[in-house]
Amino acid sequence: MKQFLVVNKINSQENKQCYTLLNNDFKKCEYSKNNTYTAILHNNSNEIINKECNSKYKQINLDTVNTISISNQEFKDLKKQYNQFNNYCTFSPYHILLENIKQNKLSNSLNIYYYENIIYMIILDNTNKIIYSNHTKISSFLDIKQTNFFNNNNLPILFQEIISLELLEVVQNNLNIFYKQSNSFFIETIQIFNTNIVLQEEQILIDTIQTPINLEDTLLRLTQKELNYHTLSYTEIKNYKRSNYKLPLILFIAIAILWSLYIFYPTNQNTPIKNIVKEIKTNTKNILKLQDHNSINNTAIQRIKNLFIAISSYDMYIENITLSKNSSKILINYLHQDTFIKSTKDNLENIYSNVILSDQHIEDSMYKTTILNTELISNVHNIKVKTKKYQQDNIINPEEMTNIIKNLLPTNTKIKFINIDKKEDTLYSYSVNVSLNNPSELYKLIDKINLQNNPISIDYPIVFKNNGTKLDINFILKYHQSSQSQ
Repeated sequence: MKQFLVVNKINSQENKQCYTLLNNDFKKCEYSKNNTYTAILHNNSNEIINKECNSKYKQINLDTVNTISISNQEFKDLKKQYNQFNNYCTFSPYHILLENIKQNKLSNSLNIYYYENIIYMIILDNTNKIIYSNHTKISSFLDIKQTNFFNNNNLPILFQEIISLELLEVVQNNLNIFYKQSNSFFIETIQIFNTNIVLQEEQILIDTIQTPINLEDTLLRLTQKELNYHTLSYTEIKNYKRSNYKLPLILFIAIAILWSLYIFYPTNQNTPIKNIVKEIKTNTKNILKLQDHNSINNTAIQRIKNLFIAISSYDMYIENITLSKNSSKILINYLHQDTFIKSTKDNLENIYSNVILSDQHIEDSMYKTTILNTELISNVHNIKVKTKKYQQDNIINPEEMTNIIKNLLPTNTKIKFINIDKKEDTLYSYSVNVSLNNPSELYKLIDKINLQNNPISIDYPIVFKNNGTKLDINFILKYHQSSQSQ
């Protein structure tokens, strides 16, 4: 059965205990109530772990170092399946398994989660990277009942015996596959989560542990993380705000955008309206070879995503984050003093070589904590920075570039021209300050910049400040221009 978790609006600043309701009935799920989020546990037989970025796939994070992907068509089908939910997030059983492995981690272990007659398996290395994963379907109770080979009175007992044998076969097959693919270590323990299936140790000759989990709590933790600006869900979850003025608001925004385009792009009477917004026309005279601005921007965004995932906890409230090129500083409030040691520190050490608790003191019943991180691990983001040739034949002055940037960002954005750096090429630098609801909105802004032919790239420091209702985000935008353009 599908698992649905309906929760009231979570407020981590006030640290209120959230009401939860686990509901197995899809049709009766209370998805229409105000101020609720719905967490859906969705299984997909074609999920791929740690697949390289590909435009044909929808990719999300499992944590700071692992991703999961489904095809774009499967992603469309998923959204269609749950389109009656107003505000929901969808997680994979792999999310449940990985989240609970971290709560009960055993070295050199094969970890198993049983959900909807599918066995999910994960093996982690010592950096928490998934080095082996697989999922296999086994017989359901209904499958066995429909065979008519067994007396109904004994069916539950026989069902347990049959699926235990099937699990044994699945484990043996996957261990053989793992050992063929890797000889880095031997599996010492098999940890089975959330099922009554018994695996006989004498049959497998490996220590076996049954670890109970609370699915409701796990979904709640994942929902809390998603609300703390992450990309763990296949579908985007937003702060629930119902308004009767949605259509007029959209019309107002559309009119405002058109008016701003008219103001910032001067035209004469002979200029067609369709040319008001355009890229600079180029010939083939001047070629500027640079690092691809898409690669630069995507690397910065992946760093931001990983950092938010690493520090996420149900009992925390982020005040301030300063992200530099190879380091970061975090000011965060914890409800419990030991949260940093128990979870945050290990997560951050997957990103940085040095993680230091600089200060921690109690203030307003919260543990105000300052964390300093240095020496970024170079290969953690797994994004290849490419070079690209940019054709440039028209000089864009700082004022014109300011107007181009303004039209890519929200109307409330503050943009300040900083300086011009003239070496072999001309470099314009701009300070940007924008208030957004969450980092996901920043990711979308950078996606818009990536669509430009102009080499506009985000630069450090990137600063996030929580003002209680929104995130104030400060960063640098840089524009490269050939000094020979004319």
